[in-house]
Amino acid sequence: MSLLKVKFYVLDTPEERQGKKVVFWRVPVLNEESTRTDVTFFNEKFVNKFTKSRFVQVGNPGVRDDNFSLHDRSTVMICGKFDVDMEVVRDFAHGPKVTIDEALRSPKRRRISVSGIVSDVVVTKALPSTSSETQQRAQFNVCDVAGSPVKLPIKVWGKRAVEIAVSDGDEVNIENLEIGLFGSQKEATFTKSTKIQVTSVSVEGEQQGILRGFDIEGDTVTVEITTGTSAKMWTMSLELFDTLGSEEDIIHGLDTMKVTFTASKGQIVKISTSSETQQRAQFNVCDVAGSPVKLPIKVWGKQAVEIAVSDGDEVNIENLEIGMFGSQKEATFTKSTKIQVTSVSVEGEQQGILRGFDIEGDTVTVEITTGTSAKMWTMTLELFDTLGSEQDIIHGLDTMEVTFTASKGKIVKIKI
Repeated sequence: MSLLKVKFYVLDTPEERQGKKVVFWRVPVLNEESTRTDVTFFNEKFVNKFTKSRFVQVGNPGVRDDNFSLHDRSTVMICGKFDVDMEVVRDFAHGPKVTIDEALRSPKRRRISVSGIVSDVVVTKALPSTSSETQQRAQFNVCDVAGSPVKLPIKVWGKRAVEIAVSDGDEVNIENLEIGLFGSQKEATFTKSTKIQVTSVSVEGEQQGILRGFDIEGDTVTVEITTGTSAKMWTMSLELFDTLGSEEDIIHGLDTMKVTFTASKGQIVKISTSSETQQRAQFNVCDVAGSPVKLPIKVWGKQAVEIAVSDGDEVNIENLEIGMFGSQKEATFTKSTKIQVTSVSVEGEQQGILRGFDIEGDTVTVEITTGTSAKMWTMTLELFDTLGSEQDIIHGLDTMEVTFTASKGKIVKIKI
């Protein structure tokens, strides 16, 4: 008896989901007719088999309705290419803008983008259990015109459900929702690539968010503040804006500066920064150890918390910005600043993200990011092999979190 074999085109990397008791993964794919479907599995060994834009053949899958699932006897291997409708691929990556009525008539799994007015917002509270994240849910409706009976129900799950910041009456643009069914009713759900922007707000009162940008016109300042997953535009007086600090400090704090503010009719009437935005790291860099000629360097906000350098480290730092503190020149981190420690003094157990590696004989040089710093370390090939096969390690680069112990610049112990 021959086993079932099905070929797919992989639309995106697998998305990890948390069930009530188990973790599972779901990966969106197209079959040979360019029909959208999903492959679900519980065994982590399949994660690296599904690379975006790869053609794969799945052997011995489970089939239920139009869904496919993998079990321990299933196989996944790279296969030859077949014709794919690239318009379907583009629509998956960037859901086309449709009306609410068209969204409700769309087929299951279609990716769409909509604009409209929010109503009937409900956010569940987290349940006190190990699976509480999966129980958290936000739901709301979007319609083309306020009061319209034609509404698209939208659901948001997990962490994003807690962070969602929309209120009844808000006007929103939402990109890359996915159409599904709840019973016989059409609804849309957030995907990992969904973006929501509130273009006109009705919410008032005290809120918290991250300052993303600003524009000064005369005595009025327009600011963009992200609250949860929503980016909103507000106005305030220039006098109030100046209470956040100098323009240079505010620019350096963009994307990290937490603010607490009170709004009335779309205008901010009170604003302050949280203590986290005042966090600062500073150090000097000189050409030769002990030299009196030193460049003062300052790091603000989240980067200041994550900075991982110590006295005696040798570093390469890219894309600093020169400024003045009184009459003294200094440099500050920008959001594109990168720091690499080329010779380290710090020892002991640390945690970081594996970024790259180079094998030369029995020695492996690895790059590991701890905080905002990228450091180069060496280890034996035998120790490196404990992290998995070379192919698995390649697929895990930029996401693989490792815990390691170093001695004199050499890793002597490492684990995922």
